[in-house]
Amino acid sequence: GPEPYTHLGEEECVYVLQGSLTLTWDGADYELGAGDAMLIDPKVGHRFANNTDEPAIVLWIISPANQDI
Repeated sequence: GPEPYTHLGEEECVYVLQGSLTLTWDGADYELGAGDAMLIDPKVGHRFANNTDEPAIVLWIISPANQDI
């Protein structure tokens, strides 16, 4: 979405399998492409966007798993 959000968890990892993704975390933008990964604290404001016309396939891992997600 357009606004950063937070949620429970100790770690959140995003791994881009195909395409590209813009990760905004703690006010900074990171451009991730296929093969890139980033580990973040999900309690800090973040958002994700695919700013291209190409599909993005992304694996998200949140640890520990919580019922609120």
